[in-house]
Amino acid sequence: MQKLSGDELKIFEVLKSRVQSHLGGNRLIRDYHSSKTRLNEIGFSIPPHMRDFETSIGWAEKAVSVPAARVRGDGFTAVDGGRFLDGVSNLLGEDDFRAKESYAIESAMQYGCSFVFVTPARRGPQLNIIVRSAEEASAEVDPRTGLVTAALEMVNADKYFLYLPGKCLAVVNDKGSWRASAEFVLPFDEYDTVPCTVFTWRPDLNNPFGRSRITRPLRGLTDVAVRTLLRQETTAEYFSAPQRALLGADEMHFTDGNGNRVSPLAAMTGGVWGLPDVFDEDEGKLVRPELVQLSQASMTPHSEMLRSIACMVSSETTIPLGYLGVVHDNPSSAEAILASESDMVAMVESQLPNIGRARSDLLRNIVAVAYGGQTREQVASL
Repeated sequence: MQKLSGDELKIFEVLKSRVQSHLGGNRLIRDYHSSKTRLNEIGFSIPPHMRDFETSIGWAEKAVSVPAARVRGDGFTAVDGGRFLDGVSNLLGEDDFRAKESYAIESAMQYGCSFVFVTPARRGPQLNIIVRSAEEASAEVDPRTGLVTAALEMVNADKYFLYLPGKCLAVVNDKGSWRASAEFVLPFDEYDTVPCTVFTWRPDLNNPFGRSRITRPLRGLTDVAVRTLLRQETTAEYFSAPQRALLGADEMHFTDGNGNRVSPLAAMTGGVWGLPDVFDEDEGKLVRPELVQLSQASMTPHSEMLRSIACMVSSETTIPLGYLGVVHDNPSSAEAILASESDMVAMVESQLPNIGRARSDLLRNIVAVAYGGQTREQVASL
């Protein structure tokens, strides 16, 4: 093992601390996306036997998967007629490449950014294309050129790959200090290129690494919706068991011949439906017990509240209301369907140039690794 130079250790610590500083927020986003987040506080009384009742809503996953399905790559074209592309296409399986590209785009929507690394394969002519989420990677990007100048890929808590111009270092934790256990040369002819592409979703000047589709308002609305469903489930627990009151009954009606108390369930399913009259000493006459059924609370307020929350989620995510599984009104026509999706379509189309730039950068990295370098001729043709 060898020590990292001062500059190598500095950029390594910067990138590693960036991954770790955002790890808590990114894990929270992942939990919402997989519907595994638990409510911190329920905020209302529920029966003890329902405290472990699980209910979940997949709106966070829907906010990512629906627009991600609208982004489909149509392949690549080259200025030189595809001379470099023809050679690369023989190395990449079309289906495998499309799948990994879709992983990168969907992960960018989920976390705000994702990272795609291209490295030579140890065996054979194939290339390795590795997609990492923001939980597992980070990069330094030149704000002027938009090119990646350094990148970090996490293998586990004690091993990382540090990508620098012309080389890749396998950095491991050696008794508390970070050392390079191996160095891989990435031969580039004319440009010192780091083979990492950053896919971002809705980047801007304040958020160059993009913004997650699973926003804080969406997370809050999901919590409110889960509480609403839990209230509705609690109400249904009582709604399914009609509440009754027995007026004018005597204690003897609820004891058997041996003087033992009859269980409430046996009483409800048995003789409580037909009771003898009871002599009322105060009135001096027989009084007939009266069974009264109490009116149940309506389930409608919960459904209406859930519908209101779904409307706010639709506004926050631009997902059509009918996609959220709450409102089941059928659109009146094909034009109505297109109108309901227009906001989402416009939002996706606004990000296509940004995704296209990332796809072009990924292709240049693939060509550079496949041909052992990146020349001016390659850059001009792609």
